[in-house]
Amino acid sequence: MIRLAVLGCLLTLLPTAIAQDSALDEVQKRRKIEAERLELEIRNALAEADRIKATDPSRAVQILEAALEKLSADTALSIAQTANLRVTLKERIERIKSGRASTEAEQAGSRNRLVELDRRLARLQAQAERDEALRRDLAIVRDLMARGKLAEAARLSEELAQRHPDSPAAGQQRQVTSLGERVRESYRIAEEKSGASVSALNDVSRSGTPPAGDIVYPPKEKWDKLTRDRKKFLEIPMTEREKEIVAILNSEIPTPTELRDITFRKFLDNFQKETGLPVLVNQAALKDLGVDYENTFTVSLPRRVTRRSLLRTALAELGLTYVIRNETIEIMDVERAKNCMTVRVIPIDDLLGFGWFAPPVLPNGSPNTSGKSAVEMLIDMIQDQIEPLSWQKYNGPGSITYYAPQRALIIRNSAEVINMIGGRSR
Repeated sequence: MIRLAVLGCLLTLLPTAIAQDSALDEVQKRRKIEAERLELEIRNALAEADRIKATDPSRAVQILEAALEKLSADTALSIAQTANLRVTLKERIERIKSGRASTEAEQAGSRNRLVELDRRLARLQAQAERDEALRRDLAIVRDLMARGKLAEAARLSEELAQRHPDSPAAGQQRQVTSLGERVRESYRIAEEKSGASVSALNDVSRSGTPPAGDIVYPPKEKWDKLTRDRKKFLEIPMTEREKEIVAILNSEIPTPTELRDITFRKFLDNFQKETGLPVLVNQAALKDLGVDYENTFTVSLPRRVTRRSLLRTALAELGLTYVIRNETIEIMDVERAKNCMTVRVIPIDDLLGFGWFAPPVLPNGSPNTSGKSAVEMLIDMIQDQIEPLSWQKYNGPGSITYYAPQRALIIRNSAEVINMIGGRSR
């Protein structure tokens, strides 16, 4: 279940490159400026032709034909805008050539036709964009199924069916992926049940066999393997790139940090330029919280704090947090971060160096007057010293629960925080 929960988080947002997004924004801005310039030229040509059509109709026709040719050669305007201006230019040329002025009724009819044409083209363009997006998403679902990632495929197909309730393709894909997931789950449960039954019976038989002679302990190689396997309780595997991201976040800022009324956009730009780390922002989280890139906040921190503390503190001002996933820093709200958490069950003896009941003396030599047990003090210490803003105690997504029968802590947090706990315990 833990692996399925982690896999379920992998498709919350597909990783994109921030540098490519910035370049795309720049291109879109330029295209918008070019479109506005072209539309202004066409409007000026129409006005000039109207001014001289009574005295010099030939010149008026030349101006309009030149504008029509320029409109045909330029692709800056949208399909609807281009069609609108093209119809207007052609009708104006025909009227001047025929030598008759348009009446109020004709102008009203032309405007109505253009409005209707604009609406139809806009609807067609929007539908084409939705269909193309659906085709891309369905291709991703089929690719996930081909690679055996049925859980992610089922989750994505369910989202597509909800976003496109009228699409037969989306509904059919949801049925296919759901059936595939159920079949795989049934096989997995059967295999686990069979393996567990055989293992349990073997253990019963082995435990009922009395030892013959001296007790024989496992060889050194097996003890070493058991020691290595035990580290899995405290560590979560991370890629080399994710380890580099953690190392950069752990680096200290030598000078005090004073950010007064800084916008969210500027903070992200400065952070990425300074660290060189990839940052992905969950747009749905911003919309849910009513946050945009122009929101401002103030952060004041002393010198020698880590960049991790700066990022966590700044995001908390906007009700946001982050997780490290897919070799990227993903910014999202606390509720979404809870779905990206992982769980570790850590034996208390791996973390607790002093008794399990309330110690009479604290590790610093002062008497314990709090009445708390060593376990309670350990939990407080973890939440106060290891990424405080990531715990529910400080309105974060992470949690710690003590399970007494197994003398273990059930820790739910991001991989980097759990690895920090394991690192400090050794």
